[in-house]
Amino acid sequence: MRKYKEIISGGVMLLFAAVYFGIGMTIPEFNDGFISSDFMPKLYGIILMLLSGIQIIMGVRALKTNQAEDGKTETQENTSFIVPEVVVAFIFLILYVALLNVLGFLLSTILFLLGMVTLFTQKGERNVVKIVLISVIFSVVVYLIFAKGFGLTLPEGLIG
Repeated sequence: MRKYKEIISGGVMLLFAAVYFGIGMTIPEFNDGFISSDFMPKLYGIILMLLSGIQIIMGVRALKTNQAEDGKTETQENTSFIVPEVVVAFIFLILYVALLNVLGFLLSTILFLLGMVTLFTQKGERNVVKIVLISVIFSVVVYLIFAKGFGLTLPEGLIG
């Protein structure tokens, strides 16, 4: 089962990317500026599908290479099939999308970034003030770029 790990995880990612792209297709199109409101979700979905496809192709090539070596043992042993941080990151992403209209872009993005930065920062190196500052500043900058610069309408939620 371990030898199919890259192929299976690429397939799962491809499935998630296809669902994400499908959800992106349902976003109403508002075109007040340079690009429309559904552009970035569709772009992210396409990029995720391409990266998943590359992972599947690399997994198939690695499988063929391992079979050509006549059953030599792998040098890297990985005991866990699914990394728990990846599962939690997908849960954060699903919650972000679900709460986007309720909380609004700014609050949802701040909370999402707080969770993601905390999740992927090593425990000894976590600085709460730095994490909050990064989350707030990045969210406000992205909001200003897309709302004011591109003229896109972002969900306002509780703030609006």
